[in-house]
Amino acid sequence: MEENKEASKQNGEGNNAKDTESQQRTIKDDSLKQSSVSTPLTIKNDTIKNNQNPNKNKLPKIKLNFSGIKNIYENQYKKLLIIPFALLIIAIILIGMKVASTGDFINRDVSLKGGVTVTIPTEQEINILTLENAISLEFPNNDVAVKSISRFGRQTGVIIEADIVEDEANKLIESVENELNRKLTQNDYSIEIVGSSLGASFFNEAIKALGIAFIFMSIVVFLYFRTFVPSAAVILAVFSDIIVTLAIVNIIGLKISAAGIAAFLMLIGYSVDTDI
Repeated sequence: MEENKEASKQNGEGNNAKDTESQQRTIKDDSLKQSSVSTPLTIKNDTIKNNQNPNKNKLPKIKLNFSGIKNIYENQYKKLLIIPFALLIIAIILIGMKVASTGDFINRDVSLKGGVTVTIPTEQEINILTLENAISLEFPNNDVAVKSISRFGRQTGVIIEADIVEDEANKLIESVENELNRKLTQNDYSIEIVGSSLGASFFNEAIKALGIAFIFMSIVVFLYFRTFVPSAAVILAVFSDIIVTLAIVNIIGLKISAAGIAAFLMLIGYSVDTDI
């Protein structure tokens, strides 16, 4: 009996040793699996942390400091008034030089000073600069302007304007025919003649309308503010906008038509709206 107990005891100890050894192997295998799995996860997590690091990939911030400009605007605004007043004085001088040299303060087109306008619809490609130079040689003492009519980027005709009298209209057509090397019939062009007296009358009426609009605008501004200083500032700003724009138009050599006078009326409205 004792021998059987010792044998069973030895068998139990052997089984316990095997179980312990198998458990150790299992733990070892699990640790190896975890280490093999955790290593790439650790690397991946480190990579994500590096990618999410704002200090490495974020561009440096550029701080714009406008405090100096703001201080100049708030504390030195009286000195800044020199700029618009200087522009106004320069514009008045340029307009005065224009009046002294030409006798008029703007460049008027045919609709405002009289002349002949010829419209020629054609599919022929016409060099407007060459045509204008050729006509100017025929009328050296007159203003000649040639404009292109285009549709969808394709030239469909030309408009010829010249401040000539009605009797010289046929001479103008002949000079165009010589330059284009083709005979023009009455069906090939349309002609519009504006007398010099009619053009001058229309120009004077347009200037009166502009002046009346400016006066009524001034009255409305005074009624709105009911104080002199802000009202005078707004009116002076509108006057400056008109004079400076007129000087720029004269510098670039743009001719003013009836639509141009309407544009100055619109300028009064936009200027008041911006100032108020």
